[in-house]
Amino acid sequence: MNSTPRIVLPDKWSAVAGDTLQLFYRGMIEHPFPYIYNIEFLCDMGKNTPRYFEVTPTSEQIGLHPVTLNLRDCDDKIIASATSVIEVHPAHVSPIKNKNVLCVGDSLTSGGIWCDELNRRLTETDGTPKGDGLENIIFIGTKKRGKTGFEGYGGWTWESYLIPPPAIANEMMIYSDHNKNDNDQHSLWKDENGGIWKLETILEGKIKLIRQQPFADIIPKSGTLHHMSNAVNSEPIVYTDAQSTIRNPFWDTESGKVSFKSYCERNGFEGIDIMCTLLTWNGGGCYLEEGGKDRINRQVELAKKFLRIFHIEYPDAKVLMMGIQLPGLNGGCGASYGAGIGPMSNYANSYALCRYVLEMNIAYQALANLEEFSGYVEFVNISAQFDSENNMPEADKPVNLRNTKTEKVGTNGVHPTTEGYYQIADAVYRSIKL
Repeated sequence: MNSTPRIVLPDKWSAVAGDTLQLFYRGMIEHPFPYIYNIEFLCDMGKNTPRYFEVTPTSEQIGLHPVTLNLRDCDDKIIASATSVIEVHPAHVSPIKNKNVLCVGDSLTSGGIWCDELNRRLTETDGTPKGDGLENIIFIGTKKRGKTGFEGYGGWTWESYLIPPPAIANEMMIYSDHNKNDNDQHSLWKDENGGIWKLETILEGKIKLIRQQPFADIIPKSGTLHHMSNAVNSEPIVYTDAQSTIRNPFWDTESGKVSFKSYCERNGFEGIDIMCTLLTWNGGGCYLEEGGKDRINRQVELAKKFLRIFHIEYPDAKVLMMGIQLPGLNGGCGASYGAGIGPMSNYANSYALCRYVLEMNIAYQALANLEEFSGYVEFVNISAQFDSENNMPEADKPVNLRNTKTEKVGTNGVHPTTEGYYQIADAVYRSIKL
């Protein structure tokens, strides 16, 4: 067995002159405790800290800057090493003609937080970092956060965007005066017909549910859900109405297939110039040695199918394909997925999820490098640009049942804090070409 830690870097990171880039070592090194090593990040610009590399490149530094990441043991000998580059781009300028940007994803996109922050950074002049105030950039989509359009649906995968809505709804919105919050996300509940549902998106006055096992009857139109596992607030959910939410925005019922052109025509969009995708938390999360790589390969093949359809209809458009961030590292996975037995057991082991994230990075980079896709697909590494140790939800909790001293304990496995979503937006901001 190879006990040497693996370093997983993308081919490049993008940076923008005048914008500060931070690269977090935790998102590059495959080890449950990477800080036991001397981490050495070498570059001709920037500076190191114990947890991350930081640089605010200048306009004089536009171009490629090679980097090397070394892991040194207690004798200061290099035991692992990897190389990449930081490509510094000029500050963004307004495109001459309108550029339509479409953000596509799952529950990390369903609230539109990172999409809206990306829009702000590009088109507004307020906030921190100060917006660029650019013109001719339009974020399209049937879902809205303020003026920002997007497409994001909890629990969705590449496959979800490739198939027609199922005959029996797998996603339902129930309406309830409930007390659930983000700490209860992904908990499991049973309806009065014995059907099991996962709480996917929790909003004031309503909750989105995702079916967890096949059953003959649909969820009762009104009734009570009883707690099964993983919720902090486990009181029964009494709901007054239930409605199907499932729809594939890209599915054209007339032709019986996915069509991005039809999607734009139906919704009055001029077209798509840039697509940003953030998918892969659903349908993965397995131990790599126990089927995880097969799941990754399946997701890659579905992504290829999605990209081919898009490229045929919009051959001049570009795609920014994001990887995903590391999961919660201090109890968030346990809070969301329990102790590793049950329907969500694949997600209970946080380090297994870290390995999955890094393996997914490798797979997406390989896809983007294929001749078929390299002309229009760029892989955007998120794991190294995301502070997984601080930007995942957490709460103060007594250190034990007999002590009032508190410590920070994670409360969500894969859904970031607002600051975490902003870091995702920052990564896209650095990579987007206008």
